Parts: sequence; structure tokens; C-alpha cells
Amino acid sequence: MLLPAFFAVAGLSVDLGMLDSTGVGELAVVLAAAVGAKIASAVVAGRLAGLDTRTAAALAALLNTRGLTDSSSSTSASPPGSSPPASAACWSRWHW
Repeated sequence: MLLPAFFAVAGLSVDLGMLDSTGVGELAVVLAAAVGAKIASAVVAGRLAGLDTRTAAALAALLNTRGLTDSSSSTSASPPGSSPPASAACWSRWHW
């Protein structure tokens, strides 16, 4: 319920002025590869488990949104003065 408010507050702390055109392109490539790999692997796993393609794709979409909760937890749990990427790396170590 508070997740939209969290993303609004976290988004206000992002300085997009630091990104140049090369950085935006690299971000787009990395984001597309990450989302594509996560969705493709979930669809393949669903198909191997016997789900039809539509249900496997729905499962993949739901699993792809799961990362929003993880990223919001890592950002809100970061100590004052630390950057969110550093806290996200710590969260991924704790999470596994």
C-alpha cells in the first residue's frame, strides 16, 4: 500500500543530470537484458513444469515484479549517507 509513496520519495533523490547519452544507452541495454533474461527463464521453467504458454508468461510477469519489493527493501534499509546501489549489493548478499 505504501510502495507507490516509497518510489515517489526514492525517485526524488535521483539526480538524472549525471547521466549522459552514453549512460542512458548503457542503462537501457542492461535493463532490457535483465528483464528479458528474467522473463525468458521464468517462461521456460513454467513450460518445463507443464504450464501452457499463456500461464507461463503470466507467471513470468508476476515474478518480474517481485524485484520491486526487494529493491524497495534494500533502499529503505540503507544507512543514512550511503548510496542505494551499495545497500542493494548488501541486501543481495543477505537475501541469498
